Amino acid sequence: MPEVILSFHDVHKDYLSHSSEWWSKSPLIKAVQGFDLDVEEGDSWGVVGESGCGKSTLAKMVMGLEKPTQGKIHFQSNELLNHLSENRTSFYRSVQMVYQHPTASLNPRQTVGQIFQYQIQRMGIDDDEHHSRIREVLENVHLSEEILDRYPHEFSGGQAQRVCIARALLSKPKLLVLDEPVSALDVSVQAEILKLLDKMRKELGLTYLFISHDLAVVEQICSKTVVMYAGKIVESGPTKKIFKNHKHPYTKLLLESVPVIGKPMESGNKVSVEPIPEDGCPFYPRCSHATESCLELPFSSNDKMDPAHQWRCHHPV
Repeated sequence: MPEVILSFHDVHKDYLSHSSEWWSKSPLIKAVQGFDLDVEEGDSWGVVGESGCGKSTLAKMVMGLEKPTQGKIHFQSNELLNHLSENRTSFYRSVQMVYQHPTASLNPRQTVGQIFQYQIQRMGIDDDEHHSRIREVLENVHLSEEILDRYPHEFSGGQAQRVCIARALLSKPKLLVLDEPVSALDVSVQAEILKLLDKMRKELGLTYLFISHDLAVVEQICSKTVVMYAGKIVESGPTKKIFKNHKHPYTKLLLESVPVIGKPMESGNKVSVEPIPEDGCPFYPRCSHATESCLELPFSSNDKMDPAHQWRCHHPV
């Protein structure tokens, strides 16, 4: 049975919202609330939701760029923050991130060869190994060694993202955090990059945490999916179950929002300016199925045939 490589235990992340009036108390922005998840080795987990639901904050916490306000994140059974403080280089050799905008995440003043060389030195890779590692990762992303003398602005979006993926692979990581890695690319290029990522995961034994707002992309690349709303998980489970037998009204809304040629857009959700409740379902103000019971502690249930498929809703669709 695969081991759990990454786990979240009741993870919260709050931010102070700076008010323009100096005398007023700054309210808390609860970006992530009570996030629980176990990611097994070799899995590809998709995290989906609207902008502002907490997806990217989650990715930043995995990379150690943000600290949880409450709760723990473990990587390979070690508490993540302790791991970072004890051996930062070891952690970043095992965990790498691919960002949304490829060109913006590459140094414009350095050639690809210099960018790779810096990554190799930073990760503590032996000098006698780095040439073979560079050749290997370029083969993995289907790029030739000729690109090593070129600058980031000389590449198309798809080529630049392949360079970013190659850079991430230099340290032979076990986990890749992919934050909207194809959203800035043309549709045809997206398909190529997704096919490449899927192939690499299987051949190199990688584990993915795939952050995206695009459900079609998640359906293609991820075996399991978490649906987030206002910082909370509202539904999770195998991707096929989420797409074909979803239970939470918010998941239904997301799927109906995917444009399909010849199909009119549907809307079964009321518009409301009510604040998100402290307890209960965060989707309550927008849900057409909502009742007073939804303001109480959220009801959780799971599929009897597949316990991995879970949802938090009093009135599943």
